[in-house]
Amino acid sequence: MKKDLEYFKEFLADPASFKVGEFYQMVHEWAVYISAHKDEFNYLEDEEWREIRERLIAAFEIKEDLRLEFEELEERLDALSEDDSDQERIAVYMDWLAFMKEYQAEYGLTDEQVKGSEAKLNTFIVSVRESEIAEENLKISRIKYRESIENLADSTFEHFERTGKRPVLTALQPKKKIKGN
Repeated sequence: MKKDLEYFKEFLADPASFKVGEFYQMVHEWAVYISAHKDEFNYLEDEEWREIRERLIAAFEIKEDLRLEFEELEERLDALSEDDSDQERIAVYMDWLAFMKEYQAEYGLTDEQVKGSEAKLNTFIVSVRESEIAEENLKISRIKYRESIENLADSTFEHFERTGKRPVLTALQPKKKIKGN
């Protein structure tokens, strides 16, 4: 399909209004168009073309910063491993969600996608916190178990010292079966 200058009119008027993907596609098409029509107009010397070029450069710098930030977040997400702590994971996911919320329109994300990601992150945070609480409860119960074993050992030793007999622990005795008459 042959493109003419009219095709790029909206893009050249306001290149920053295009979403990231559309912007890079249009920049590529514009570069192809300029290289194919380099003798038809002087886009470097004409004042109108200078303004267009400045708008394109400014928009390109903004979009490039967004793209680099996006790639950095993707690298951080890809770098996560099983060895990373849950807090590190949460921090990366929260940065990712903040980026998604801030540039939702720029990347064409729907509200459902952002809300779904936010719900998944909140579920993960809750499960991490519940896991931490369960681990803490397990530590406490292990400590109480050890203390009760030590108390039982101390009390049996004290009983043996006092009476000279080995104490009978009724909780540990087997139940006798009752045999008929």
